Amino acid sequence: MFPHNVITYMIRATATMSFYAAFIANNQGRGSNSAFF
Repeated sequence: MFPHNVITYMIRATATMSFYAAFIANNQGRGSNSAFF
């Protein structure tokens, strides 16, 4: 059960980092700090 929790955590962390990376890249050069979520 421990490895399963670690894998789930890593998947969530990767998805979160990918989401924020895309969010930051999408807002660069626009000067917009408004969040869409």
